[in-house]
Amino acid sequence: MLRAVVAGVVHQAGFSAVEADSAAAALSILAASAVDAVLLDQSMPGMGGLELAERIRHQPRYERVPILFLSADDTPDTRMAALRAGATDFMVKPFPMEELVARLESQLELAARWASTVSGLSARSATVAGLAALGHDLNPAVLSRRICERISTAHAGAGVAVFSWLDRSGEPVLLASTDDGPDPFAEAGAVLALRGEAGPWVELSGSAGRRPRSRPAEGHGAMVCCPLRLRQTTVGVLVIDGDDRPEEELLAAGMDYAPTVGLLLGQALSESHRTHESRELVLRTLSSHAYEAVFQPIVDLTGGRVLGYEALTRLASGEPIINLLTEASEAGIRAECEIDLLTTALHEARTLNDTWISVNLSPSVVVERTEQLRTLIEQSGCQVVIELTENERIEDYVSVRQALHSLGEHVKLSVDDTGSGYASLRHVIDLHPHFLKLDRSWITGLDRDETRQALVAGMVAFCRHTATEMIAEGVETEPELDTLRRLDVKLAQGYLLGRPAPLRPAGSATRA
Repeated sequence: MLRAVVAGVVHQAGFSAVEADSAAAALSILAASAVDAVLLDQSMPGMGGLELAERIRHQPRYERVPILFLSADDTPDTRMAALRAGATDFMVKPFPMEELVARLESQLELAARWASTVSGLSARSATVAGLAALGHDLNPAVLSRRICERISTAHAGAGVAVFSWLDRSGEPVLLASTDDGPDPFAEAGAVLALRGEAGPWVELSGSAGRRPRSRPAEGHGAMVCCPLRLRQTTVGVLVIDGDDRPEEELLAAGMDYAPTVGLLLGQALSESHRTHESRELVLRTLSSHAYEAVFQPIVDLTGGRVLGYEALTRLASGEPIINLLTEASEAGIRAECEIDLLTTALHEARTLNDTWISVNLSPSVVVERTEQLRTLIEQSGCQVVIELTENERIEDYVSVRQALHSLGEHVKLSVDDTGSGYASLRHVIDLHPHFLKLDRSWITGLDRDETRQALVAGMVAFCRHTATEMIAEGVETEPELDTLRRLDVKLAQGYLLGRPAPLRPAGSATRA
């Protein structure tokens, strides 16, 4: 009787109701269709309401469904047992039907809010994962644009902007925004940064510090602002303009996204600043000519005559040249740096007559700057040997061979550090160099190591067979020099034969 009355009242309140006359029938209904709430009587045929409540809660799809437990027993033990079994509310019979409807509506509203919260968390988690997948190897502007687009898409086209003030001016900089995203703040960067230190805040339409929008705001026009931090440093602000979207929704989203965005943006900004500093350092060094070209002789061991020089660079700071080249690579101006150093070396070597000059160049510079290199070499009048550096991997040997051929028949190729690794041996096989420079690791202590002597002898035979000239690098002792002569190595360089130095007027070798 009560079941029919309750079903009628619920139906009149605008809900669809399905009756079950037993616990078994209730379980069958729950298995066949989804329900939004369960009104459960303690006294039922076959299985009591407490046991049925537990059975319902054990089903994953009904873990959060509201269960209103109806009982004539108002004792605390019964109430506690019902709640432990999974009931979300408890009503004592008899009860006013209006109260039943009110409690049902309240339970359904709470369940809907919880479902919305869970759905929002899941969606925001997916967005966070998508943001993390962007990586930090992009420049700040491109990264910020992708961040804005991803967040805007996740929130049905909400306006999104990313600001930063970590530049030299200290003023807030709009890195990126969606087309209808928030306009830049009017406050000074220091004020904005100070406000960001206090945590997220909500900027309302028309409040101080916000410029007028290009279009009228809908609803209250709330704008959520979340500071972006890398470790303990605030690097910017993420702004989400929701128009008529609930502030709490956008605030929760912004707080979820901010840690990941701050990490990505902070790393990108740090990398960008470091790249900028590297670029300034390299350009300052080159423009002030804070370096000099020095030349190490390459000597014919049979007659003691200098046949060539390897052009090297000595920085005025005393640091190794590899430091400057590394900075140039990080700044994206490695090619410009190498061309500048080459230009200086060729200018210094213009007085050389029958002596060639060996210069170090990256494979990419040879391929990408072929025309510029050919012009420089032709204008210098020098006999040039190009040593390919090991700072980058050669992916396309055909392009390198074609570029070297385009430089002219008087430009020769030398492969450096032969024997020090797979790459140099691959160069020998695929590029057919004129010179093969034997790495100093093979030369040091050569006179005391018969195994290495056998290897060098094998390389000498290889060079003889392929019409390649071998140059032994790093010769520092007389025994090493005597051993190289005995093994029939024709050319060598090293401190024993001559240290790198500016070119002197034309003369002969320092050692015979």
